[in-house]
Amino acid sequence: MEHETQYRSIWTHLYDVAFTQGFVDAGGVSTRYIQAGPRDAPAVIFLHGTAASWESCCANIRPHAAHFNTFAIDVVGAGLSDKPDHLYDLNTYVEHLKNFMDAMGLECTAIVGVSLGSFIAAKFAQRYPERTSKVTMVSPIGLPFRDDPNANEQLQGQKQIDDFRKQRQAQAENPTWEAMEELIKPLIQNPKDRIPDLIAIRQAVYRQPAMLAAMHNIMDLYAPAVFNREAILPEEWGQISVPFLLTLSVDSKDFAYEMALEINRLLPDSRLLECPGAAHWPQWECPDLFNEANIAFLLQP
Repeated sequence: MEHETQYRSIWTHLYDVAFTQGFVDAGGVSTRYIQAGPRDAPAVIFLHGTAASWESCCANIRPHAAHFNTFAIDVVGAGLSDKPDHLYDLNTYVEHLKNFMDAMGLECTAIVGVSLGSFIAAKFAQRYPERTSKVTMVSPIGLPFRDDPNANEQLQGQKQIDDFRKQRQAQAENPTWEAMEELIKPLIQNPKDRIPDLIAIRQAVYRQPAMLAAMHNIMDLYAPAVFNREAILPEEWGQISVPFLLTLSVDSKDFAYEMALEINRLLPDSRLLECPGAAHWPQWECPDLFNEANIAFLLQP
């Protein structure tokens, strides 16, 4: 299998791929991106999760580039993209994605989003259906969190989110190697997949002078009142006509597991992909399964 090597790194996924890494002005935001695959093929854009970077999707670039004009970006406020000092709400993320597409001359694209990236992708499809061909939600979020002590623990999820906010802020304040290892643990189930490359990239990103303020702006989205204001309501999911694929990490049932089931029930055109042996990053932990299924989904007429 492609990823089952004695030494796994970001580079072992990219060493034989013809790709470009660069920065582009996307509506005034200097945006880091990678591009691979034929420029005249249908486009797909990968969006990482909260305060991460495009490297979290490095295991997906080569297989998708065989079929698509493939991009992965650092969203506004994250990675090495610009970090303007204001709340990063869903409007900020969605318009940044639109501006990136405009800058790259992309009229319509498929979007693959991981966690927060999945929320951005769904919101983009809701606002700009004519510019969205398909959406893949990896560890989906985007429904309102319920203020109901009797609700399913994963779907309610507010305590997990509160702990998440505190942990990420502390990690940005003191981005030691040990802190980055702790950050990666809930994302990646198998210890051997928590490779030094991913830890080192995250540490380098968090050591940027602008990152501490940016982390406040990133995590303020997860304040209960803000998140629920930004969330896609159940009846609104039912109005999104774009086809969706949602991953289901069946061995690691965090809040995204129940959200995936609920969103799949609400969407008019969706399907589930079960990803065993993975936590919050199945695109990284089971790339062979994910890549094959996602490419088949994206190629379907």
